[in-house]
Amino acid sequence: MIATLNSDLTPNDILQLEVVQQNFKKMNKFFGSALTPLNFPDHTVLGRERELHDLSIIMARRSTPVAILLGEAGVGKTDIVESWNEQESKKGKHIYLYTLAVGALSAQGPSILQERMEALMPKLREFEDYLKDFDSAAEVVLFIDEVHTVVSIFGAGTKLGGDLLKRSLARNYIRVIAATTRDEYDTYIANDAPLARRFKPLEINEVGPEITLDILKQWLLNHSSSGITDSDNLITEDLLKKIIEANHLYREQFAEPAKSIDVVESALAISDIDKTKVTFETIRDVFMSQYNINLTFKVDPKRINENLVRRVKGQPLALFTLDRLIKQMSMPLERSNRPLATALFVGPTGVGKTEATKALAEGVFGSEDKIINLNMPDFGLATSEPEFRRILGTAVYHQPSAIILLDELEKANLTVLQTLLPVIDEGRLSYEAIGQDGYHIRQTVSLRNTIIIGTSNAGHKFFDQDNRYSTARSGDRQREINELSPELKHEWATTMITLVNALQAESDFTPEFLGRFQAIIPFLGLTDATLAAISDKYIDYYCSRLKEMYGIEIDIKDPQDWESHHLHFTSTEITGLIIGDMLSASDSKAGGARNVKRLVDTAFYGPVLDAMYDPENQKKNVHHFEAKLNGKQAFNRGGATAGSGAVVLVPKTYLTERR
Repeated sequence: MIATLNSDLTPNDILQLEVVQQNFKKMNKFFGSALTPLNFPDHTVLGRERELHDLSIIMARRSTPVAILLGEAGVGKTDIVESWNEQESKKGKHIYLYTLAVGALSAQGPSILQERMEALMPKLREFEDYLKDFDSAAEVVLFIDEVHTVVSIFGAGTKLGGDLLKRSLARNYIRVIAATTRDEYDTYIANDAPLARRFKPLEINEVGPEITLDILKQWLLNHSSSGITDSDNLITEDLLKKIIEANHLYREQFAEPAKSIDVVESALAISDIDKTKVTFETIRDVFMSQYNINLTFKVDPKRINENLVRRVKGQPLALFTLDRLIKQMSMPLERSNRPLATALFVGPTGVGKTEATKALAEGVFGSEDKIINLNMPDFGLATSEPEFRRILGTAVYHQPSAIILLDELEKANLTVLQTLLPVIDEGRLSYEAIGQDGYHIRQTVSLRNTIIIGTSNAGHKFFDQDNRYSTARSGDRQREINELSPELKHEWATTMITLVNALQAESDFTPEFLGRFQAIIPFLGLTDATLAAISDKYIDYYCSRLKEMYGIEIDIKDPQDWESHHLHFTSTEITGLIIGDMLSASDSKAGGARNVKRLVDTAFYGPVLDAMYDPENQKKNVHHFEAKLNGKQAFNRGGATAGSGAVVLVPKTYLTERR
């Protein structure tokens, strides 16, 4: 406007300016104040010489001066338009540049919206003609940012918005610059050929690291409150480079320079509040608190391994392989584009695959909640692939530092498995998000701060054979269930090929797919000693919770060695009943740890509940019991019939007696 063209205004100029502003306000009121003057940029736009030149060419077209800037959010499309305005003014042109707030047009309902859209271009042309009466160099230019919203402004399923826009652009009213992303252009505009022909596309690519660095330095100088001329006094160049690199790796869905400016602004805010200099720790905190991204992936392999050993019982080979994988994550030789780690957990149900995943999430990311759990049988159809991409992409968008658990991977459709090939290789996923207007918009997320774990029950014949061996493994007692013997290590090395062949034979896993994983980790059938340890753990847990929550004490005899009864473990007699009499571990499909928990619920917790709700015990307010066997168990009673043994609860202390 005139105020931006010349600061030395004459009284007549001031009068004309006031008249222009009054006429603009009157016109703008009709449009619901949807038009806003767009002035010169407050900084020099760097690295956009080609784009500015090309925009000037499109704007100089005689009949169709209608440009559409195509670039991801944050590349600086508005900055380019503002800079073009400034560039034109230096050539002696008087550009009256207005940006259109599309949402404001629709504030009073569809009928008013249609009236406003039909009148928009003609009234702007009338305003331009009015300006030319006293300023022959005046030109009105309309900037429509996020122009795709015009197409869907009347709601999903109607083309009215696009048709009205098409009609307005068909006549040479005024010059127009539109802007949107490439994906939104393809979704909303490109499929309407007549509408697409109205626009002259201009690609606005993301600026490179060097230009981004220069832009950040300029931004720091422009936003220095102390007049500092050296940007290193605010944030060092080395830190700026680290910001740019981290954004490239982990925030691919956003564009430069906006995404790095966003980090810098937050870092300076922290510095102002905490009265400290911006350091790498400041940058790390910004990425963690605002984007849920951990830049300092430092793990303690020893601590994580101890957590795994505590939680995962009887899987020495799996723990050994996981330990190697964790050490590799903590000491990478190079930073690749792949996820932090990828592994395929294979083995029968209930042997510790999910528990190991939870323990790994707790150790690496600090919480079991850091798991994105996808049940892969839900994606068993060829048509499931887009939904799989969308669900996974959306989850990673909100939680970019997590374990991605692909549970029962063998039950996913082949098209879904093929989708995972580039995901594992490149650490990125493209998907279609559904907008409020029903249109599908393509998005991209980075998986480079995730761990991908697939689990599979495929290869059951291999594990059936292994389980029969495992349950009778010589010398495998409690103190040794998590120790990797040389014999087991050698056994695995010789049977790895057999397992891979079994996986391929019983699933759609191809050699190329299996080869994408850094490790194929076997979870073998659980031995009697392991199942006994799991049983005792559940019983201890129930006893501690009953005492903590309800003041109920339950005494159980000390563990015994049952070797003389042909059971290779030491445990309480209740666990001896569960493992020795009730559990058949000859079949790997028996359920492993899950089955043990079910049996503990049935054999132990069930009788506890019966005793608690026994009318006589309630009458006497019994809070102390002894749990023991009824003497009919088979595992340590010669000649007893299996299935006759049971747990009984004997009252020990009555609250009234203690009083």
